[in-house]
Amino acid sequence: MFVVRKTNMKRLPFLLTMAVLCILQGCVNSSPSDFRKEFTLAVWNIGNFSNGATSKSTIDIKKDPDVKRKYYDFINKDLNPDVFVLNEYDPVFYKNKFGKKVFTARELFGSYKYRFVGPDCWKCNAIFSKFKIKNLYNDNVVCFFTAHKSIKDNINVSKRNTYYLETMVDIGGGCIKIVVVHIDHSNKVPGVYQQAQIAELVEKYKDEKQLIICGDFNTHNLSKFKDAGFSIANNGTFKTYSPKGHAIDNIVFKGVRISDVQMKSTTLSDHNPLICKVTLY
Repeated sequence: MFVVRKTNMKRLPFLLTMAVLCILQGCVNSSPSDFRKEFTLAVWNIGNFSNGATSKSTIDIKKDPDVKRKYYDFINKDLNPDVFVLNEYDPVFYKNKFGKKVFTARELFGSYKYRFVGPDCWKCNAIFSKFKIKNLYNDNVVCFFTAHKSIKDNINVSKRNTYYLETMVDIGGGCIKIVVVHIDHSNKVPGVYQQAQIAELVEKYKDEKQLIICGDFNTHNLSKFKDAGFSIANNGTFKTYSPKGHAIDNIVFKGVRISDVQMKSTTLSDHNPLICKVTLY
């Protein structure tokens, strides 16, 4: 027979009270991200900080001393996503009046603890996250496209080292693979390079159960993704490339729910960003 000692019985209320307090204390001390199943994601071709032009950075801090505040407020107040994907990123924001480099990450993305910026070939791709990027220091984050190199041309697109980033973001309630792309393009041979690289992505990721591929696709024709079972966040509603009104920036996904998709208009780049809510199943 199991016998409960009286001394133990007297301690039960105290022990129960302490247990409840410990649980409550644990809830107070835990970060909200420990329990999250959703996060906000923004995708923006930032245009090399050309302040709306289509070339390398044209920021002249002496002529426009307010430009830093414009970028900072748009990124951290108007958008402020949990995960920020960027195309045509430049690690150098501008040079100050003494010719010293002012670095973009420090000036604009200080609230993002985890960062990865790809190499400056074709154009830089970058991802900034308030959540841990698990494979941040792996050698295979940068993946180079190969499909376009088999296309014979006389405009040198096939010689470009175009790449995408493959990252694993841990939001606390789960881990999601986010692929950052800036698909190649040519006005002389429209669609050829885009479709070759899209086909390469489809072949690599078609069997993934849960995945986001996002960035500047340089085309609105994403039928190859749809045929492979992916969903498209921007079905043409949001004309993100403002000079020509093209819906070329997008979020392609599988195994997650995308909601509250919005486009935020800005003159800080020739592209407008997309922002959405991502929910893990």
